[in-house]
Amino acid sequence: MFKRPLSHPGGFIWRELKARGRSQKHFADIIWISAPELNLIIKKKKNLTPALCVRIWAAFGTSADLWMWLQTQYNLKLAKIKEAKRIEKVFEKVKKYWYELSTYEEDYKVEEYEELQPISKVRILEPAFA
Repeated sequence: MFKRPLSHPGGFIWRELKARGRSQKHFADIIWISAPELNLIIKKKKNLTPALCVRIWAAFGTSADLWMWLQTQYNLKLAKIKEAKRIEKVFEKVKKYWYELSTYEEDYKVEEYEELQPISKVRILEPAFA
């Protein structure tokens, strides 16, 4: 399976500045931040804020939502990488505790549920009278 690399919005800003032939200092002045702060964003050491996304939108003529979405996607991918071991343990606990048959098994019907990945064949309990 092809996986896209982890892309921080700072990389997009750097490529846009390069394509436009503009310096970091010039762009930092335009969006009201210091050049060192912009450099930290470009080096993936600082994240975009909603206020900064609005200023980038005004400077580049793109959507502020786009810049916030790029930052959110980066944060989510990073969290999934950092939390991989815990996520597996959560899946194990969900499988063990939430989808086990209760002591009142006769009141429930069991169905196969295959959409929850990576768990395959989890049994979901539903009242038999529903």
